Formats: sequence, structure tokens, C-alpha cells
Amino acid sequence: MVRCWIFMLACLALSATGCGNSSGLYPVSGEVTLKGQPLASGTVVFEGSNGARGGATITNGKFSLPKAQGLEPGTYTVRLSAVEAPDASSPPGPPGPEVAALERTNRDLIPPEYGVKSTLTFEVGPNSSNKLEVAIP
Repeated sequence: MVRCWIFMLACLALSATGCGNSSGLYPVSGEVTLKGQPLASGTVVFEGSNGARGGATITNGKFSLPKAQGLEPGTYTVRLSAVEAPDASSPPGPPGPEVAALERTNRDLIPPEYGVKSTLTFEVGPNSSNKLEVAIP
């Protein structure tokens, strides 16, 4: 009889806690390819219609936001960015006219429709895989 009560109390405790996400944040991960190859490095930013934001660094085509830095449930606009510097062998030292000229020649690798003018959206929540895969042609 005592075992029955213990079992019932354990079931009640489990049902009260549920299986939900108590912090309200969800981990998000994904992969980004550019012209069929993993994007070497870049960033991904998620902008929610409710003002929520999050982002991560892309390395070797992969990114991850752990639960602690995750996203609230909702729909997000996804913006990707990556630049290619023309020459990383500039001499060390304080920024001067040479460095400013090099920065002006950085080339954006991401087309505007995936970056500054992105219409790419992503749904985050309990009924989603929360995994984003983007293949940029």
C-alpha cells in the first residue's frame, strides 16, 4: 500500500513539472553553405518581430546557440554575413591609411537577400526542430 502511494506521488510530481522548457528559451543550431561548400566563417543573427534578438558565429559552416543564450518561441528574420578580406598580411601597428584602404576593399560574400535585405524566416519553439539549414547559391 505504501508503494502505491509513493508511486502516485511520484507521478503527480512528474505531471506537475511537465516536459516543457521552463526558461522559455530554446537552443538553436544549424548549417550554412555557400556555393555548395560550408561557409568558412561568418555570423547569423535572428531578429524577432517581438524585438527579441540572438546571434552566433558560423565556423566551418556550423553554428549553435545553447539554451542559455537561445531564442524565445516565435518567428525570426535570419540575416547572415561574411566578408572576405583581400589580404590579411598587412604589417602590424596602429591603424593608418593603409588599414582603412584595406577595410574598404573587404568583399561581402553573402548576397543581400540573405543579409541586409533578408526575407528568410525561421520558426523557433517546442514543435520545431530548431535547426536551420541555409544553402546559398
